[in-house]
Amino acid sequence: MNFGAWYRFAVDALSDGEPVVMATVVRLDGSGYGRPGARLVLARDGRRCGYISGGCLERDLCRRAWDATARGPKLIAFDTRGNAVRPPRYNTGCDGVVSVLCQRIESSDDPAVGWLQRADRTRQTLRRGVVYRSSSTRWPVGQTINANHHDIAAKMADASRSHSIVWRDGDGSIEAMIEVVPPRPHVVIFGAGDDVVPLHHRIAELGWRQTIVGRRPELANRRRFPHGEVLGDPRNAVGRLNWDADSHAILMTHDFDWDAHLLPRLIESPARSIGILGPKRRLGRLIGHIMSAGGTGAAFDDATIARLHGPIGLDIGAVTPEEIAVAIVAELIAMRNGRGGGELKHRIEPLHDAHRVAELTPATSPAV
Repeated sequence: MNFGAWYRFAVDALSDGEPVVMATVVRLDGSGYGRPGARLVLARDGRRCGYISGGCLERDLCRRAWDATARGPKLIAFDTRGNAVRPPRYNTGCDGVVSVLCQRIESSDDPAVGWLQRADRTRQTLRRGVVYRSSSTRWPVGQTINANHHDIAAKMADASRSHSIVWRDGDGSIEAMIEVVPPRPHVVIFGAGDDVVPLHHRIAELGWRQTIVGRRPELANRRRFPHGEVLGDPRNAVGRLNWDADSHAILMTHDFDWDAHLLPRLIESPARSIGILGPKRRLGRLIGHIMSAGGTGAAFDDATIARLHGPIGLDIGAVTPEEIAVAIVAELIAMRNGRGGGELKHRIEPLHDAHRVAELTPATSPAV
């Protein structure tokens, strides 16, 4: 989920004293474009950022959201099944019911906004529950489930993806979404040539963090790369960066000696992957040069080789810098989602896992 763009949109509006409506897909029964966790933020004047669908539900949502949230959070269901209404109201062909929780946000201190920023600041996966349907007076719609609810919090800590939970409290039934938000990937590009510019913009469109490292100030500057951090002096940059398991390094220096200098240091970092631009024979030369020059052959074990992506990018026949940028970003997305990057028409399994709904027993139901 890209929460960088909509978060900035929400904070900018709230800073100007304008409330916003935050609409979050909390449940999907059947198929749909927006998965649970997809989010749209709507300003009073009609401006919006984010999505809940491919554009087919947004108009109806924006028309209804302000009135619906006048008295508090409201769940709005969009039925896109072709046989549900005659004639079909949306006719998207998605064949599902999309449940969207709409919440009026008056301040940037609202926990519905602030908790997501912590995922970026702490570089940790955060998990949060929010009630979206309830017949219990003790669990109103919009109620947050957090670490204070010890029983369910322990189960939330093990969640790997967003899902719904259902339980009973007295005579009432409660449904909540457990949202799992990993930190944004961090892409570090060594090089600031013209071919890095389209890659920089493609990464920015995803809302990912990025750092450009270049040794020539006339190339490595914020005018050319406005969407991320820009560093000079590649010799010291590797040690200055905060690497973690969501970091990816890409060598695009077009300089063999610089790559030979940087690659051993990147191998020692915890970066998840190290991409190298250029053909396989260049990577082979690079490894051979490093081994003979520094005697670091032991560093090229199976685990290290698996981290090396050279040439980086999916095999789409990319030639131009713009096409190469698409190929690189596509591989990073596939890696993040544990996919191989093949053609979807050859995929036998469903495109996405079905939205899971877990029914809690009284022993595991959260206490108020």
